[in-house]
Amino acid sequence: MTSRELVQRAVNFTGPERLPFDTPASGPTDVARVGGGRSSDPRVRQGPGGLYYDHFGCGFAKLNERTMGQPTDPPLPDLSDLSRYRFPDPADPGRLGPLAAALEKVGDKYVAASVIWFTFFERMHFLHGFTATMEDLYARPGLLQDLAERITDYNVAVVEEVARLYPDRIHAISMSDDWGSQSGPFISLRLFRDLFLPHYRRLFAAIRGHGMDVWLHSCGQVMEFIPDLIDAGVQVLNLQQPRIFDIAELGRRFAGRVCFNVPVDIQATMPRGSLADIREEARLLLHHLATKRGGFIVNEHTDYVGNGIDPEKGVWAYEAFRDADPYRRVGKTGR
Repeated sequence: MTSRELVQRAVNFTGPERLPFDTPASGPTDVARVGGGRSSDPRVRQGPGGLYYDHFGCGFAKLNERTMGQPTDPPLPDLSDLSRYRFPDPADPGRLGPLAAALEKVGDKYVAASVIWFTFFERMHFLHGFTATMEDLYARPGLLQDLAERITDYNVAVVEEVARLYPDRIHAISMSDDWGSQSGPFISLRLFRDLFLPHYRRLFAAIRGHGMDVWLHSCGQVMEFIPDLIDAGVQVLNLQQPRIFDIAELGRRFAGRVCFNVPVDIQATMPRGSLADIREEARLLLHHLATKRGGFIVNEHTDYVGNGIDPEKGVWAYEAFRDADPYRRVGKTGR
């Protein structure tokens, strides 16, 4: 099986012959992560006052070049200015053109493209400010709905352009919306369903309509939102803090319904755990989240310095998952 076939079988629960790996730093990887130019992660362009600005005009304060930074200068503090705000060009060749060179290097790997990344909630509060966004969910929901529509229009247009430029060459669109604190989501399930879920459905339908898979990253305790996200069309769920969940419950509720793209926990186990702890967690994750037909792709968060993790532990985690591979070791799968 090629790397692409392994990942596709894991996503679609059709029986990979081994665990697929999304581990670009610590071991051979089956997933090629590609992105456009002028990234949403503002690491290059420095603006007034030492801030870095992304292609939406959102300003970020940064401690160093390695981090995304903290959003501090929203271009839309007053939503009454929305009609005058100009969204970026979704077909900007400066953003999507660099994908061509990246795609020449992927070989037989499964390609996940980050051409949108910050999806709805994150993009909304980067544009409007976090406090203002949270207040307007209650004070001016109609204006937030207008902003959500504009963001969705942009996201869908990017997907359409990527599908036009690179037909059948990109296998997934990978995105982020961090929804959770340590204890639960930032907003109620009712608000999530009323304001955000319809836009997720529209975007995910556009992606899947072009034969691409939907990968979503979300930090924090988001258990309450997972059923709706799956129903909206998420196929691969990236949770980098699995210890924030009851892993057994996560598996009981969702193993076989969504493919997990999960590392050993980057908040707890990787920074502070021993080799034995890392090995045990890898086994635990596979036991509860993998199925006999797939549904698990090993992930790693590659910013070891930013997370205070010894990079050698990335190799330990890679080897722990490889050694516990349920598709090569009969009887190790959880289901």
